[in-house]
Amino acid sequence: MSSNKAEVRTIKKFSDYSAVLKKEALDWLKKRGEKNCWLEIEIAGKSKVRSLNKKYLNRDYPTDVLSFPLKTVPGEKATNIGTVIICGDIIEEQAEKTNKSFEKEIIFVLRHGINHLLGIHHPE
Repeated sequence: MSSNKAEVRTIKKFSDYSAVLKKEALDWLKKRGEKNCWLEIEIAGKSKVRSLNKKYLNRDYPTDVLSFPLKTVPGEKATNIGTVIICGDIIEEQAEKTNKSFEKEIIFVLRHGINHLLGIHHPE
């Protein structure tokens, strides 16, 4: 039987959400019919996300989510793989502005990031 894998890294401030994000990521991949996916999720602060956004997308500001697709992982047999980096600080701000819980907002953004890895992008 094929299965998906997810790993979560987070700064201490958001460590309570690791298990929730892993479960939600695996559920989202399954709901989309994906198999043999390998996914890395990281919750980071504004400075790290800003640095990555500038380095890879030439945008000098933090953003809520970045997705970095990968083609192969040594020792893994996976079809759709990559890393989703979420800025926990921005998720807090967005949750407050939209009157949502932090958990609901971060799950929404996680799914958005996974969709990018699966080739589902913003309409132009």
